[in-house]
Amino acid sequence: MFRKNPEAITEWSREHVKACAERQLSILQSAAKAVKVGGTLVYSTCTFSREENEGVIQAFLSAHPDFEAVPIQEPFGRSTGVPCGVRITPMEGGEGHFAAKLRRITAEEAGFPVMFQMPTKPDKKLPEILAALSDILTVIPQERLYLMNDKVFFLPQQYPDSTGLGVIRAGVFAGEVKKNRFEPSHALFMATPPSQCRRVLSLSVGDARVGDFLQGLEIDCDTENGYTAPNGACEMLSCIYHSLAERYREVLDMLQEVSPFKIEKLHVIGGGSANDLLNQWTADAIGIPVVAGPTEATALGNLMVQAKAAGLVKDRWTMRKMIAQNFKTKTYNPAP
Repeated sequence: MFRKNPEAITEWSREHVKACAERQLSILQSAAKAVKVGGTLVYSTCTFSREENEGVIQAFLSAHPDFEAVPIQEPFGRSTGVPCGVRITPMEGGEGHFAAKLRRITAEEAGFPVMFQMPTKPDKKLPEILAALSDILTVIPQERLYLMNDKVFFLPQQYPDSTGLGVIRAGVFAGEVKKNRFEPSHALFMATPPSQCRRVLSLSVGDARVGDFLQGLEIDCDTENGYTAPNGACEMLSCIYHSLAERYREVLDMLQEVSPFKIEKLHVIGGGSANDLLNQWTADAIGIPVVAGPTEATALGNLMVQAKAAGLVKDRWTMRKMIAQNFKTKTYNPAP
């Protein structure tokens, strides 16, 4: 590079080398996503910098145990500090090149736990479920499909044997059978790339239909009949809100397991309690009413502590009564 472009000498610095190495590692990691099991990935540079050559390969292999180094069996070049790399210096007729060969290996070769096949009992609904999924998705990981009563799940890859364990949630909830027909879940569309959905509707933030979509209402769609996956900014917003609501449900389930009494409502305070849509989705997810407010919880708490210190209130029950009498709350009931 320096011989062909003398100006490059003035651009060299340790910071520049570090930045290039970070960029090269990012490129290599992106390319690795497209390599199938058994496939080969070749990394090559035209620099003498060890940070961009052996350093990148070592960092990549440390973070990707599903790849292995493959020795390069070629008569030219000289070996380097990593098993899979060779340098081609000017003495070998090169310009200071580096090349490394990698191979994606199987889970067994990498030492990962083998995928546990959850036993799915024969179910007469299965053919109908698969037919419905085929109308929605172009790729169905049938080997990871698991039926639990009328609910359908796709288990994650490398799912270990959880027999005897009380697993609260595993994999993606794909949908459930209601009134003899399969109804896909929101989680299924959020977990599936648009390229694997048969029908996709792109919505921008400024689209008038976004508000209705986020509230779970039906919207006009210019695609053919059938379940359609949303794509765009509103999809991200929907994912955030649904994830928060689902997290409420997961934590509430754990609390209920150790609680000596039945939890009959969830009280949400602070700024988040002002979000009507999130509150309603939370109520729908947990199946019990959500009481929202007051929004200025931190300020009120500070005020009540000072009132207690000044002798204006007797105890926390008095504090709660004062707040309840002076600040309105709003109740969101789960959808029937």
